Amino acid sequence: MVAVFVIYPMVKLVIDSLTQGDGIGNYAAVLGSGASRKAFATTLWSSALVTVVSVLLGSMLAWCIRATPSKLRRNIMLLAVLIPFCMGVVIKNYIFAVIFARNGIINTVLVGLGIVDEPLKIMYTPFAVIVGMIYAMLPYATLSLLASFATIDLQLISAAKSMGASHPRAVLGVVAPLGVPGFLASATIVFAISVGFYITPIVLGGTQTPFVASLIGEDLFELFNYPRAAATGVLLLVVALVVLLGGLKLVGGRALKAVLG
Repeated sequence: MVAVFVIYPMVKLVIDSLTQGDGIGNYAAVLGSGASRKAFATTLWSSALVTVVSVLLGSMLAWCIRATPSKLRRNIMLLAVLIPFCMGVVIKNYIFAVIFARNGIINTVLVGLGIVDEPLKIMYTPFAVIVGMIYAMLPYATLSLLASFATIDLQLISAAKSMGASHPRAVLGVVAPLGVPGFLASATIVFAISVGFYITPIVLGGTQTPFVASLIGEDLFELFNYPRAAATGVLLLVVALVVLLGGLKLVGGRALKAVLG
């Protein structure tokens, strides 16, 4: 099954990118295009920022869920984290489109309080795309870190506090060192998924925030240039694989498997 649904499509994509159109020239066309370079740059820096913010927020949420003594509060927090999984991709993005609109709730509040004189342009900006991506990736970061934090003995926090450490210092002194594999694994997962985002950059970013996946869609459905789309897809796949293999090497296969559950 893995060979049919995972390996075969990737191998075929590589073969098509080298045998159709201009062959190896497809890669030269992608790398030599200013639009492609901009799309790759935008994709990489946006994904890196989303990864950092998602892991930071996810670590706080995961630790709150792990450390809370109340089963009810733990379940409520878990439900809040899981809600984005129950929503369709298009629905999530159009919710943010409504919020970020010129007459949306943010601009309405800002104008009503007199903070700004006229509505801000939030839609079709990198900020809108990054916020939408963080919302989508936060559950991945939180759940993967929660699996990592579950292996940390809470008695270590009590021991550190008994030796004079404040609660924040005890948590940082224990969780940060022991959670390093979880942080790296979570960052690897979030970044590898983020580089392939398609719907969010289109709905919230428009042409102002071009992503590689959007560029591939344009080549396929508007320019009908499958060979170049295949070459771009291979390059994006290489980036994701490099990140995954790097994370695997840093964290270790067993640790990454544990984080993934």
